[in-house]
Amino acid sequence: MFKNLDFTIKPEKLDRPVKTSAILILVATLVTYMCQSLTNGTYAATTLVAESFPGISLTTVTLVSSVPMLTAIPTNLLCGMVINKLGFKKTLFLGYIIFFTGGLLPFFYCDSFWFILVCRGIVGLALGLFMPMPAILVSHLYDGQTRATVMGWGATFNGVAGTLCTQVGGFFAARSLRELFLYHLIALIPFIFALFIPKFTPKAANTGTEKADTGAKSKWSGRIWYFTLVNAVAFCFMYPVLIYTASIVIEEGLGTAALGGTIVSSFNMAGMVIGLFIGTIYGKIGKYSIPAGLLFIGAGFTSIVFHTGTGMLFLGVILIGIGYHIFYASAFTALSVVADPTVYGTAMGINYALSTGASVVSPFIVSFIGGLFGQAQSIYSPMVIGMVFFWIVGLIFAVKPVKIISYLGN
Repeated sequence: MFKNLDFTIKPEKLDRPVKTSAILILVATLVTYMCQSLTNGTYAATTLVAESFPGISLTTVTLVSSVPMLTAIPTNLLCGMVINKLGFKKTLFLGYIIFFTGGLLPFFYCDSFWFILVCRGIVGLALGLFMPMPAILVSHLYDGQTRATVMGWGATFNGVAGTLCTQVGGFFAARSLRELFLYHLIALIPFIFALFIPKFTPKAANTGTEKADTGAKSKWSGRIWYFTLVNAVAFCFMYPVLIYTASIVIEEGLGTAALGGTIVSSFNMAGMVIGLFIGTIYGKIGKYSIPAGLLFIGAGFTSIVFHTGTGMLFLGVILIGIGYHIFYASAFTALSVVADPTVYGTAMGINYALSTGASVVSPFIVSFIGGLFGQAQSIYSPMVIGMVFFWIVGLIFAVKPVKIISYLGN
């Protein structure tokens, strides 16, 4: 599993040589993925916030959790430009300053819901910087199969960190609204490890892609948009499984909302497990990793559409979780190959912005498509649409796979 991996950092990748061990840099890199989950701490606090502000509607209260995703979009788009200007490490610490400011201010004043909401928006600005940064860091420091492996491990670590942040937020939420915002101090963990990340500024050469299809690389190319849009579209049609599966459990009398939530959570659990083996999967199936991921998702939707009980719902969500995380890591690796380092940060920012937008418009798109067949209100309509979409697209990619990196095979 590790024989083809090289975690040594080449001096030419850095602004100046460092004495930090390669293992410590690897750990610091993986901990950086925790930044993507730092807003999860309020997920368990919706009821607490609603009780604290009885004059605010529940729909408005949920903005406390969702607003950071919206305000993250502009800084998603600006992240690459800021990194090219300030360097990676300074940009990361800028994100921490914004995060701690917006996250901890409500601890000192939490009597106004709108003040809290503004502070959550500030936290979102930090999230927008954080989201692309782990992939930017990995793509710069590591090459080849090592890069793919570390990205997979990062996805696993992100899943664990997301669960941890949610649990810590729940712990503080059980104490008081004011203390809820102390959960932001969990960011001290990645903050401390960030001290060991070496300084670098992306340079014009596409480092670490000597074995790539060199004809695909340029400062900015159509293939960057290709992989970015493919990921956004795939997420758009995959997203309904996260928001409708629990409703199937409840409406069909298969169990409670708690059971529905457990089934949906298996999506992340499957991704956490499969992330440990992403590098090995790349080495085995090579350029077929993208179609394999898409076909796994198609199989998962099929299990949900034709389910005969909760077992098949569990199986369906697990297959979708496995497939999406294989596809997701493959698309990100592909993007790191076709994009020059000076534009990779911007490309990643656009990718996250489009994916965030896709999650917002997804219910409307699948409802519109369902409406064309008179099934706009059917809870199964999004699942059938996802099943058809991923089987067709997966088979197309299988017949004509995208060659990501030459070492993955012909």
